[in-house]
Amino acid sequence: PHRGWAEGLSIFTNAPVDAAWEFSKYCCGEEGQKIFSAATGRIPNNYDLVETFWAPQVQENHGLTNTAAFIEAFSKGEADIISGLPRSQYWNEVVKPVGWDPLIAGSATAAEVLPLVDEGVQKL
Repeated sequence: PHRGWAEGLSIFTNAPVDAAWEFSKYCCGEEGQKIFSAATGRIPNNYDLVETFWAPQVQENHGLTNTAAFIEAFSKGEADIISGLPRSQYWNEVVKPVGWDPLIAGSATAAEVLPLVDEGVQKL
């Protein structure tokens, strides 16, 4: 799975590099992923953990009964953006100013901003 705690980690240039890498490896490893998944309910970054750890957890804690559908979806899923443009351009030029910012400010609803975001993304 491409979504998980591991995608959001970064190491600052002024960080103690060795310690930062050790922390990142821990977060991306089995023990770190179990902590992340147990705390959030989100799917871990490892297929074995998805089946052996995440599925039983969300079945018990959230009543999710068809966890196999999530596992199957990964084998048939498609990338959400196919383009020569970087994701940062979509975010900076359309998604954040047109969608995210109004939602966070409470000045618009998702139903109002999503068509505008779609229109802007299609133009890019």
